[in-house]
Amino acid sequence: MTHNTEITLYIWPHSWSLPSFDVDSLACVLYLQLLCANGQQSYALVECTDPDVSPTCSLPFLRHEGQEIGTARSILRYLQKLQGEEAGDDIASVKRTAWSAYVDSRLKDLTNAVLYANPENYRVGVHKVLATLLPVPARYYLPRRLREEIRATLEPAGMWNLQQENEENDGMEEKKRPFDKPKTIVDEKDKIINEAFGKEKLLEKARETFDLLNPLLAHHAFFLSKQVTPLDCQVAACILLLRNAQTAKNPIPALLDEFYPKIAEHSDRILSLAFPADEKAKAQVTVGVASHANPLVQLGRAVHRVIKSVSS
Repeated sequence: MTHNTEITLYIWPHSWSLPSFDVDSLACVLYLQLLCANGQQSYALVECTDPDVSPTCSLPFLRHEGQEIGTARSILRYLQKLQGEEAGDDIASVKRTAWSAYVDSRLKDLTNAVLYANPENYRVGVHKVLATLLPVPARYYLPRRLREEIRATLEPAGMWNLQQENEENDGMEEKKRPFDKPKTIVDEKDKIINEAFGKEKLLEKARETFDLLNPLLAHHAFFLSKQVTPLDCQVAACILLLRNAQTAKNPIPALLDEFYPKIAEHSDRILSLAFPADEKAKAQVTVGVASHANPLVQLGRAVHRVIKSVSS
């Protein structure tokens, strides 16, 4: 892939020893880096914490030759066209397209359920990362907005309440009222039972997904292809986050290591191919940081969103 103009990809910042803590951003980074690994095409990687700079008000998004492309699926499709590997009508391409849609829903939902739906995982993981990255006042409203966007995706799929805890007070201590009875041992037992049930439901969803993906690798290095495709990067992004993100309760890594080692090895392979230890093998990439909008602009955006949500 060789073009005169530089490609600029805006993503959520790196964390947990990965190029990004966001599953869509990570998938796009991996694929773009692999396409540019021969050094013939340079690109700029911009770590951004302001999704409103994107035409879709979400990250990642890509700028190239006067175009702005939002959503990971559109970015991956655009990069595939630049590579001259646009999905065709052959059986293999049709299968990859179908599996790509499956991964974009089922496996990504599973990943986001672990990172966002479980309150304890969210507090020690994504929320902690955002708290260190975001300036005032964005750190007070943007994490909640992002989590609500994930929730809106997971709830219709039945993935939001898999490992849910009591969140009514949003991390605040419950106010005691006169004559309230103290929590009993029965309450603690119920909590333990609910946690065990939630864990098993999460593992059941994971097994269903991995059981379908595992045979696609067979004895090959990549999914349904002899070379890397967007499907590989989508799967790898999910698995890398499931295995590397900081979480409090996550049974998925142990499940992968014990029963689905090929999928785990595949994700490690994609990451090492995209970011090899040999510096000479890396693409010509410029890493920058996008400046956040000033506090007044951020506050104006927040007020506008509140008014819009109330009016709707």
